[in-house]
Amino acid sequence: MERASSPETRLNWRFQQALYRAYYDAYVRRRLLYETGLEESAMDRLREAKSTGAIAAVDRAQEILDRSASTLPPRTGEPASSSWRKRCFKVFACSEC
Repeated sequence: MERASSPETRLNWRFQQALYRAYYDAYVRRRLLYETGLEESAMDRLREAKSTGAIAAVDRAQEILDRSASTLPPRTGEPASSSWRKRCFKVFACSEC
């Protein structure tokens, strides 16, 4: 959208609003997929509690969930885990992941 527009169009405030919205929507979508992946990983650790011990499983799950506050979701085009890609295709049927 941005690359295909003329310099005049890029200076238009309405275009800038739409562009801002597109960037924000893309970020929110990436964050949803990323945090859903973290949640699934944490749940996997909790399912292993019988073999690893409850406290160790909860500690590991908490470490995984804490990543959402300290790391950003991967940008489009950056390598992503295979489970992240599967979820992206499943939920949004996109081709960018």
